[in-house]
Amino acid sequence: MSDFALRFEWQDPGGIRGAELRATYASLEVLVDGRPLTRVLDLRLKTIRDAVHLPLYPLAEWLVANWWALWHEAPGSRLAEPADYDRRHCWRAAREGYALPPLSIANADSAMQLSWVRELTTQRRLEFVEEGSATVSSAALRETLTAFVETVVGRLGELGLQETPLQADWAAIGALSPEEQEFCEAAGVLGRDPFAMDDAARDELIGVCEQLPEGLRGEFLAAASAAALVPLAAEVAAALQTARAQGCDLSAVPFHDGEIQALAVATLSPWQQGYAAARHVRQRLGLDGQPMATDVQLAEALALPSRLNPTVPSSWQRPFGALQALVGLDQAARPGFAVRAGHTNSVRFRFCRALYEYLAQPTRPCALVTDAATGEQQRNRAFAAELLAPAAGLQELLSGAPVDQDEIDNLAAVFGVSSFVVEHQIRNHRLAPLVYR
Repeated sequence: MSDFALRFEWQDPGGIRGAELRATYASLEVLVDGRPLTRVLDLRLKTIRDAVHLPLYPLAEWLVANWWALWHEAPGSRLAEPADYDRRHCWRAAREGYALPPLSIANADSAMQLSWVRELTTQRRLEFVEEGSATVSSAALRETLTAFVETVVGRLGELGLQETPLQADWAAIGALSPEEQEFCEAAGVLGRDPFAMDDAARDELIGVCEQLPEGLRGEFLAAASAAALVPLAAEVAAALQTARAQGCDLSAVPFHDGEIQALAVATLSPWQQGYAAARHVRQRLGLDGQPMATDVQLAEALALPSRLNPTVPSSWQRPFGALQALVGLDQAARPGFAVRAGHTNSVRFRFCRALYEYLAQPTRPCALVTDAATGEQQRNRAFAAELLAPAAGLQELLSGAPVDQDEIDNLAAVFGVSSFVVEHQIRNHRLAPLVYR
């Protein structure tokens, strides 16, 4: 993990207007592993410096206004317009005419992903000359940004400024009860400001959270459309009830509680963790790189007494939707699987994604598979891809020449997956160059 730091010193504000701006005028350095993201080329003075000069109030106010989305909204959501997402996660939105580096902060599972680009700010005739990315600890970043906001709020009080919007909003966050914090986190997953929601939206979100088990809420909110929370929550609740009525015996699968989860080491990305889990499962099942191209072959590998037949709930008959599958334990702690309808290969792939959720935490009451970009969904997608179309098996069958669409389609037929899965496996594992038509 990289180290993130903010270094600032209060400065004379000169002729700047606005009490909050004057009080918090400072020089600011933003550092990642000691590297200044605030390094700028001053086109007017023809000099390079490592700090920018600006009031810190707007940045602190932006952080507080987007506090819950910043930590809990998943990146790459198909439900959020890119511009709207950037307004909640990129420091450009906090500039208010001043020069802040174009730093983006994205939730990356148990960590936070930082990225920044070279950019010319024409208004100030300053060019930010650094670009790059880094992964930082969520806890460490939160501690740094919390201390920053606290310092700015304290500075306002020291200079006799009271009841500014920043002070009021930060005090409100600090006064939340545990139950209120849970609600704010749920709103943040949706990219919503919990303090700006009207009563109807607030009541709807509370009702949905009360309807769904705790283990499903985060992944559900990351995938569900805010405009259809209630009907989608009803779909999930019904699918979970259906799955729990169809528990299957996986006791012959040779895994113990925590064995798969232990592979999810923090040094690996979520998809690398999924790949590692699939390779481990294949090794334990004695599969090597051989295909499991049919439901019968997959059922035999898992030692199921009959052909694999995950339940397709009546509300999931449509092949397309954000909610893909779920697993829930019955009263005997046996897993039952509900999967959205679709092509046989798609259903099998969705089942394997849900299978990962069960194998990773066999005592967890339930888990949801969606099309969101959270770390959990990245893990189960990679697991299903590597379980059904292992890189080692693909490598053995590749022709050795650059891979065209015909070869991809043939490999997809051999392994019983979509051509899309095979293409991504070849690209992600760098098995061969791809030829595009």
